[in-house]
Amino acid sequence: MTNVLAVAFSPNGQRIVTGTGSYNHDQRVTGSGDQAAQVWERVSGKKLRSLTGHTSGISSVAFSPDSRRIVTGSGDRTAIVWDAASERKLHTLVGHTASISSVAISSDGQRIVTGSLDMTARVWDAATGRELFKLVRHSSEVCAVAFSSDGKRIVTGGSFDQTVRIWDAATRLVECTIETPMFRVTCVAFSPDCRRIAAGGWPRAAMIWELGTDREPLTLNGHSTVVTSVAFSPDGQRIVTGSYD
Repeated sequence: MTNVLAVAFSPNGQRIVTGTGSYNHDQRVTGSGDQAAQVWERVSGKKLRSLTGHTSGISSVAFSPDSRRIVTGSGDRTAIVWDAASERKLHTLVGHTASISSVAISSDGQRIVTGSLDMTARVWDAATGRELFKLVRHSSEVCAVAFSSDGKRIVTGGSFDQTVRIWDAATRLVECTIETPMFRVTCVAFSPDCRRIAAGGWPRAAMIWELGTDREPLTLNGHSTVVTSVAFSPDGQRIVTGSYD
């Protein structure tokens, strides 16, 4: 069955992009579905265009801060940078050796980070599509990636290695490793003030950590199955979670 696996609003609020695909029993994105991202007008709900170029389902989508570019990540091991005003492909990001699970763009629009089932995250130059560096410390698939709002740090979540890692985006070193025993991470987010990390996953919860403190994480219960997405409100006062339930 084909499902909508990824959605994102343009920062200017005018458009929505969706990506479709299917998961197999190992939660890998498969080639099922139309293998295209769809761009929609927010007010009318009209489909504006289809972004066709992947050969497998689309697992993650993101808009650039100026709303002029879209990045899609796919089970075909590539990410593609698109011109949001047309169907033109700007760059194909090639380097991962397994499905891409997550994509994110820095707040200045200059860098893209991708997470993959090949156990790495990679950072790319958004203007050229060139790989800048690779983040290698996870011992299982990297299911989630995000930039901090100031672009100085990157957070990655590894599913089976049950860790969240925070990286210095300049030195490429791990600043902090958060162990998450009995909790498989599927999604991560930085708070707007860069002081908190939220993660969702198996079995059915989300957790929030205050960085730089020894406080126990806050656990958000209520879902009946895996939490697949998490996001902070712009003021950082609220969190929304999505789940298969």
